[in-house]
Parts: sequence; C-alpha cells; structure tokens
Amino acid sequence: MLKLESKINIKVVSVGNRGCNVLERLNKLKKNGVEFCAISKAGKAFNGLRIENKIELPYSFDLDHNKNIDKMAKSVVNEKQKEIIELARGTDIVFFVCNLANKASVLQTKEIAQTFKKTGSLVFFVGATPFHFEGKIRRELVEKARKDLNKEVDALLIIDNEKVAKREISANEAFTQVDSIVSGVIDSILDIIIKEGIINIDFADLKTIVQNSGETFFNNSTGSKKEIVTVINNLFSKSNLSIQKNSFSKVLYVIYAGKNLLTNEVKQIGEKIHQKTRGNEKIIFGIVEDKKMKDKLKIVMIGS
Repeated sequence: MLKLESKINIKVVSVGNRGCNVLERLNKLKKNGVEFCAISKAGKAFNGLRIENKIELPYSFDLDHNKNIDKMAKSVVNEKQKEIIELARGTDIVFFVCNLANKASVLQTKEIAQTFKKTGSLVFFVGATPFHFEGKIRRELVEKARKDLNKEVDALLIIDNEKVAKREISANEAFTQVDSIVSGVIDSILDIIIKEGIINIDFADLKTIVQNSGETFFNNSTGSKKEIVTVINNLFSKSNLSIQKNSFSKVLYVIYAGKNLLTNEVKQIGEKIHQKTRGNEKIIFGIVEDKKMKDKLKIVMIGS
C-alpha cells in the first residue's frame, strides 16, 4: 500500500549524452510516478530519447573542443535557465545522472544542481567510476568530479565499476548492469518513503539524514532470517559503492519482513547498526511488512 506522501514530486534528470543513455534504461522507475528529464546538446542519444521533458542545450564549439570549458559550460546552461527553473519548481527530490569522466557534463550538472537546491529540492547524484581499462586520465577526471559535485549536491552516491567488472560477465552485461544498479539505488531510496510501514519513514526523515551530507553510504541486503547475522554483515561488506565507511554520524535504515518478524530480530539489527555509529549519532529506522518476504528479510540503509 502506498502512502499519501508518494505524491511528492520526484525527478530523475540526465545531463549530457551518456546521461541520456542511462535514462533510457531506467523505465521501471516510472511505476512510482517519477518524472524523467534529459538536458543535453542535440545528439543521437538525446534526439532518440522517448520522454516528454527534454531541454536542448545550445551547441558550443569551444565546449566541444575543451576551450574555456568552465566558462562555456556555465554559459550554455544559463541560456536555458528559465526552463531549468521551471523544471526545478515544486520538485521535492531530484536524482542527477551524468558521465563523471566528461568534464563539460559535470560542470553543467553542478550549475543545474545549484538551481534545484535554491528552489528547495533534496539533490542526489548517482554515478559510476570508470572501469580500470578505461585509463588513468578518465579516473583522474572522475576524482576531480567527485570533489566538485560533493560541494553542490546533498548526497553523492558513486558506484564502483571495478566491483562489477570482477564478476564473470560479458562487457555488454557489465555496462548494462551498472545502469541496473543505478536504477536499483534510486528505486530503493524512493521505496523507503513511498511504502506504508508499521513504522514509517517520510520525506522529512530522509532529508534529515542526507541533506548536505556529501558522499554517502547506501546499501541493501536480503537473506534468510535464519542467517540474519550474514544479512547484517553483508550490509556493510558487500556494497557496490566506492565509498568505504566504518562509522556514521547519521543513519536511516528500514527493515522489510513478513508478519513473523520478531522484536529480538529488530533488536539484533539495531544493535549491529548502532555499533557502526559515533557518540552523538542520529538514527532513524522503519519497519515495512511485506508478505512476499515470508521467511526472508531485507535491510536498506543510508549512512552519512
């Protein structure tokens, strides 16, 4: 059952052509009423994207040839500022996606994210590191992008592609699986505030934990109740994100389980998560009854 708060305004905004490619594969998010928007110069990915909201950025020769890139990235966004302000108006949560190794796209994302923050949106960025074989230059660009975006968004969630690459799958599967992980991260975060629970989490709770947090930890872990210790440990040891954190000052977590969830199990999960927090921590938790879980349980956690 959905809460009334599922009516909050949620958008996923892609910036640049790589962002458009990711957006094309996030269709399952539409089931929760998420609005999509692509912001990019004209190109194959942008032109072929089948969504209603598209803002075409003007072509810039200098930007295409890496000249005056900081100035020109801001300039092309400013030319569409009225449309971007209109897009941002009334938005409660926005998730940005773009190619972290594309300096122009990152700079444009920064500018657009500032507009959303000024209008009161809770701003997430979800992206991925390059695969190791993509080379040192791209990895260095991403490290710079992480630092830049960390200052402009509320929560930065960076997927570690090397963790994906270690699995024995085809190259094509690896690229599409990263997009699936991006979709899963966004979907899980939205699920937290949309699903009705025994103990509810609302938008205000999410905002309390992630606002101005910078690079943020996120993961979910599912397994049998009989192996609850493994489920809890996997929450911290098997994250797809590149961030490595051993302690948190703010934590939000939700337990999804069937009707037979025991208070002792809730206590066990809570105590383990408490061990990962600092002295004056802020902890918010919720419980959602899900008949499909039967003898399993799932824990979803955000930590900053």
